[in-house]
Amino acid sequence: MTNHLKSLNSSEKKYSYKIMDQQMEISLYSSDISAVHRKKFDLISELVKDLFKHRNKQVCVKSISNLIISTLISSDENSPLDIYNIDEELEEEMNEECRNILERELFRLSNDLPN
Repeated sequence: MTNHLKSLNSSEKKYSYKIMDQQMEISLYSSDISAVHRKKFDLISELVKDLFKHRNKQVCVKSISNLIISTLISSDENSPLDIYNIDEELEEEMNEECRNILERELFRLSNDLPN
């Protein structure tokens, strides 16, 4: 692997860790729903800005997109993906499916990281 690719992977991992730290910080506000939504909005806004900034780098686009999705479905039971869903049964199925996807992606990401 070239030094440029190693540097890119290292930068991407640092960025991912930074965002995951922010996601964990948001979960600390779980008793204040409006604070959670405000912090999620701020984080997603930052991610979207970064997504457009790095739109020509496919690896970055994929990573940032995954971080946006994980931010949307993390932290509380009424995440923005669920708020407009009327059918409770469908909502439960979506929650379970999204959590399974998130768990798989986080597991895959953690396996890719150095020990």
